[in-house]
Amino acid sequence: VVDVLYTLLDPRIRLADEREADAAMKDVVAGQLVRPALGGFTCSPLHVAEWRTFATRLRRHPQVLAGAIIVGLIALIVVLAPLLAPHNPTHQELANRLKPPFWAAEGSWQHPLGTDDLGRDILSRMIYGMRISMLVGGLAVLLSGAIGVTLGLLSGYFGGWVDDLLMRICDVQLSIPLTLLAIAVIAVVGSSLPH
Repeated sequence: VVDVLYTLLDPRIRLADEREADAAMKDVVAGQLVRPALGGFTCSPLHVAEWRTFATRLRRHPQVLAGAIIVGLIALIVVLAPLLAPHNPTHQELANRLKPPFWAAEGSWQHPLGTDDLGRDILSRMIYGMRISMLVGGLAVLLSGAIGVTLGLLSGYFGGWVDDLLMRICDVQLSIPLTLLAIAVIAVVGSSLPH
């Protein structure tokens, strides 16, 4: 991650990208709108050059592309969970409890990853479990980002004692062990999804 950020922020790389963008601009007739083959959208030559620059940077960093593909696949599985899950994740079949996965001697493709102690299909539960994980993770990032940006803007705009106060609050929060803070929050508000 550090290498990718360094490369993206390195002014020499940016100059090379700008030269490539200028070369891409020369490929497109100035002032003319380009209509891509797929879809009826029109874009200016500047937008075409920006996309070419983005594609060039992406080719230089295949790790970023691999990470984006993995996150995209997980998001696709989350969206298509009702279609991909082989069974209802909450349906219990005590007759099929603790079945092994398909590669084990007594496993079957009916329950590819086996069943739990109540006979629920583990693969279906994992697929539906991704929905909650993505929801909680996404909301945590959005909420913490909104709070952080707001406090950073306030601190930078007002400066002085406001900046000092907000920095001391951040220091106190960072000095509390994260696990202890999580246990305390769960003890106070409970462990349900809304909390």
